[in-house]
Parts: sequence; structure tokens; C-alpha cells
Amino acid sequence: MKFSMINNPHSVLVVGVGNEFRSDDGAGLVVARMINDLEMPGVDVVEASGEGGELMSLWKRAESVILIDAMVGEQEAGAIRRIEANAHPLSMNIFRSSHEFGVAHAVELSRTLRELPSNIIVYGIQGKKYEMGEGLSHEVERAMTQAAALIVNDIQSLQSAETTKL
Repeated sequence: MKFSMINNPHSVLVVGVGNEFRSDDGAGLVVARMINDLEMPGVDVVEASGEGGELMSLWKRAESVILIDAMVGEQEAGAIRRIEANAHPLSMNIFRSSHEFGVAHAVELSRTLRELPSNIIVYGIQGKKYEMGEGLSHEVERAMTQAAALIVNDIQSLQSAETTKL
């Protein structure tokens, strides 16, 4: 499986976040792999652990980023939440991380430093189980196709907006 690093700031960068050895925490990685398999032109796909410094480094040159991660909260397992993070802050409560400096921290620090990409969309997929082990819960597994379809629509919209600007 080939994952490219962003080489064109006008590409859409898709970042799958997670740990595939902690059950539903791997949801972001699975969706990123689905997007990568589509081989969409102008789309760079990477996998990340969710460590904030790594994320900030990945999106430093990007104008458009779509990030997918598992989330915790009060929604049903498999629920998908879409947040336009350039317009709305990310809650530290739903994007919890095993890292001291994770997804929400990276987004909010980038915002403070005025280094947030022009377009950054964060997808959260409500997990059910996060214990050690491979494989997603049935609820999260069922959400993967819907999440990928939503992300493809966002990619097409971002690319269309970029074409209009040129």
C-alpha cells in the first residue's frame, strides 16, 4: 500500500489517525486506506498515530486537509461527526488521545499560531471498544463506507473550489 507525503500544497491531504491494534481506534486508518484505494488524482493519503507534532508537520504546507479519527462521546457507536475545524474549535473531550498532545491539541495550537490549513475538516467516528486487539466493532465497521463516501464528496468539493480559484 502506497501512502504519499504531500508534495503539492493544492492537493487534498487525507490523514487517517489511529492505532489498528486498539480495536475501534483504528477506524481512521481503515477509512484512509479506503480513500487511498480509490487512487483519486490530487489526493495525498497518509496514516498517523495522532501525535500532535506529527500532525502539525504533516499539514504544514497543505491548504486542504481531511482528518479521520475515532472519537468518544455520548453518540451511538458508529455515529459520524463532521467538523469544519477552521471555523469551529475541536473539543478535547471527544477527540481524546493516548498522546499528551493529540488531534484536538494540534488543531487548536495551529489555530493559535495561525498555521491552520485554509480548509481542515475533521471526521470523528464514534467508537465502541478501545481495548487491545485487532478488528473494529460491528457498529464502526458498518460506518466505514458511509464515512468514505462523505469524505469523497468533501474532496470533490475542495478540488472544485480550488479549480474555481485558479
